[in-house]
Amino acid sequence: MSKIVTLIIQLFLCQLIVFTCFGQASKPFTIYAYPSRFDAKAEAYFAANGFITEDIDIMTQGSIVYANDPANFDLARIKRFLDKKFPDMQSEGMLVLDWEAGPYKALRDLPATDSGFKAAEEKLIALLEEVRKLRPNLKLSYYGIPYRTWSKWQIDNYNPAGKFDNLLSKVDFIAPSIYMVHADETVGHERNLQYLKNNLDAALVYGKKFNIPVTPFIWHRIHTGDKMYGGRLSRKKCSQAISDSSHHMHWMAIRQRVPTGGTMPATG
Repeated sequence: MSKIVTLIIQLFLCQLIVFTCFGQASKPFTIYAYPSRFDAKAEAYFAANGFITEDIDIMTQGSIVYANDPANFDLARIKRFLDKKFPDMQSEGMLVLDWEAGPYKALRDLPATDSGFKAAEEKLIALLEEVRKLRPNLKLSYYGIPYRTWSKWQIDNYNPAGKFDNLLSKVDFIAPSIYMVHADETVGHERNLQYLKNNLDAALVYGKKFNIPVTPFIWHRIHTGDKMYGGRLSRKKCSQAISDSSHHMHWMAIRQRVPTGGTMPATG
């Protein structure tokens, strides 16, 4: 199993955090960056340092669903997005589907035996199939599945073992969210390490089961849910939980998903 660690970064400053945290892992890094988020100086830096800035993208909910119906996908909108971002029908690259309403919530909240869960699962699989009809060579995943959890109740109810076998057996990589939801000052460093380990472990189970990459999303700031420290830069400490887990990954991708200017992320 490959030990390449792939980093997808959306903020130029965050390279410092990434290399500080993961530089001791002694593995090569392939770094992806979204050039549309940066100025010419940053893009020149990317080019000079071997960053990959092409053939990666995220289809957010606004490009997936009907304007007044976030629970159903709109093929016309999806086609417009693909025609713009991947105009060649034989395009290759990585695409994350970021649909956080409707079936996404039902899949999280309902047990796998519930008819509502089955319907949500079918809808998410149908979207994968439609995108593959239009761009058969893209590598696809869903953002945030398995779900980010903090409490034991969330772990037991959102991500019980095998709940997403059917869906995740049909994606090309796993793309969970491991945004830092609390500062160390709020909950303690060890609790945050446990949070990272719990969420990485949940994703790694599926990655190993289906022999596909695990590509967690991170953000360089504390999530706004932390009332005291939300929006503050995360510490540059190396997370041993992530470093240890990377030894068991096929890939590991870290994506900083904050736009230039420090705007809070739209997704949870």
